[in-house]
Amino acid sequence: IPFFIQDGGSTMRASRLTFLGTGSSAGTPVLRCLLQKDLNCKSCEEAARDPTSVAARGPPCFLIEKDEGTVLIDCGQGFKSAAARFFPRLGITKIDSVILTHDHLDALIGLDHLREIQVVSCPPGTWKITKKLPIYSTRRTLDTCERIYPYLFQGNFETLTGKLESREITPDVPFIPEGVDLKITPFEVLHGSDYISLGFAFGTTDYCVYISDVSKIPDKIIEQLRQQSISLLVLDAIAHQSRPSHFSVTQAEDIARILRPKKTYLVGMSCSIDHHETNEYLQTLDIPIELAYDGLSVERFL
Repeated sequence: IPFFIQDGGSTMRASRLTFLGTGSSAGTPVLRCLLQKDLNCKSCEEAARDPTSVAARGPPCFLIEKDEGTVLIDCGQGFKSAAARFFPRLGITKIDSVILTHDHLDALIGLDHLREIQVVSCPPGTWKITKKLPIYSTRRTLDTCERIYPYLFQGNFETLTGKLESREITPDVPFIPEGVDLKITPFEVLHGSDYISLGFAFGTTDYCVYISDVSKIPDKIIEQLRQQSISLLVLDAIAHQSRPSHFSVTQAEDIARILRPKKTYLVGMSCSIDHHETNEYLQTLDIPIELAYDGLSVERFL
């Protein structure tokens, strides 16, 4: 990981950002496509044939690494398999904080697996997690988590379960997640006609914006983001055709042109998006934009 020389001669190490999941809520391959051979889905066939290919995608999941700690954004059903696949390569042994975009299951149903990477004390014949892991989100999302997994938030430290702690955040109010010196500003976007999801902006030297589940970005947020010099934009793009609760590739292109980031990566792709063909198309555009893939890591100075 490279270093950046700051004014005055001090050094700053780049942070690593890893796309643990870049697919839709169903991921790829989709069972329907595998079982109904007449659908001829190239993405699903490639993902089933080679689970390590760029066509194999889990639901959106994103990891921010700094020297002092790590932050996970979303923890859906693909988290455990992604962690098993990528954490050993990345050298990740723990997560310091988790941030959730919204309360759909593809963003939170993997919370139970977090116990497998929580710090534990294990005298012979015992199991004890020594510290609760903070989960940051809106009150609505935290209420959903506590309703689905009451034992994770209310259980005692002696039981064989994870230990999580709710931390409520407010849109447009910056916060610093535990374990990482990084100011993150959450903001609201529409994820369907009447449902709110969160996007996040973070970084000072390199300003990054992450919006994984979105059908419309409010004009106020667009204007605020346009005032920033965005180094990295991560944006939802579920299909080539528009969908009620997600951006299409064309809609994502339009936002990238408005916000003018140095680089845009698309996530949330359904199996209808062929990775190779779509990236070939994106390379013909007048903006720096491409599809992300599971396991892709990039460096930014945060």
